[in-house]
Amino acid sequence: MSDVNLEIDVDEDVQTKNPSDYSIQNKKHIAKGMAEIMTGKYQFLQDLKFENMLHARIVRPPHYHCELEKLDPDVISRLEKENVFVIRDGSFIAVAAKQEYKAVKAARRISLAAKWKVKKQLSEENIYSQLTANRKDRFL
Repeated sequence: MSDVNLEIDVDEDVQTKNPSDYSIQNKKHIAKGMAEIMTGKYQFLQDLKFENMLHARIVRPPHYHCELEKLDPDVISRLEKENVFVIRDGSFIAVAAKQEYKAVKAARRISLAAKWKVKKQLSEENIYSQLTANRKDRFL
């Protein structure tokens, strides 16, 4: 990064705010719901349980430019016998099950059974220029 200029001009005569003008900062606040959290009554998102709720996991390819080439049908049929749903749409694969751990294990099994085809390798040349050329603020 020696070719990057990190120097910026700083205005040393900038006007600062008077702390007494702050409406939120430097004031005491009581956290809402803290009593429920401390007593264990508060329900976090992961604590919610619904009737017929399923837990799902997405099976991600090993590489950004991969396409699903083959998925062993025997693995899918064994998972379906264990009441695990396998969702496939092109190269998108997901699993869903009533127990979260079962979904996690099924995703791992599918991941090991899937054969992926790499359509295009990621370039390893000029990584810095690639990252700066594809900055997020380009889309703002």
